[in-house]
This record gives sequence, C-alpha cells and structure tokens, in this order.
Amino acid sequence: VIISSRSGSWVMSRVWDDGYPWDMVFITRFETFLKNNLPTAISDWWYMKQMNARFKHENYGLMPLN
Repeated sequence: VIISSRSGSWVMSRVWDDGYPWDMVFITRFETFLKNNLPTAISDWWYMKQMNARFKHENYGLMPLN
C-alpha cells in the first residue's frame, strides 16, 4: 500500500473498541456535547490521542497539519 499526502491524513480502522464501528463510538450525543462545550484545544487533543491510539501517524509522516 502506498499512501501519498501533502498535508497529512488520519488513518482509521473500520472497527473501534470491542468491535464496534468507529462512527457508532464517536458520533454520540455525549461526544457532540463535549465537542460543543469544551475548548477547541482540549477537544482536538482528545481526538488526536484517540486517533493515535492504534496507529502512530508521526512515524509515517501522516500527521495532519490542522
């Protein structure tokens, strides 16, 4: 597999914890509440931590710029 990107990209698995689809885990009322009410820096840090839990994007030069 060859991945080419100028500005980076998040690489995700189709399934997340306990075999649930990632959209079922991340798109919930609670997650939406947190995203809308937490400061952007904190919510961005949390999402970045979740994305790097399975695949360290920096090792492959895929860390998104924004």
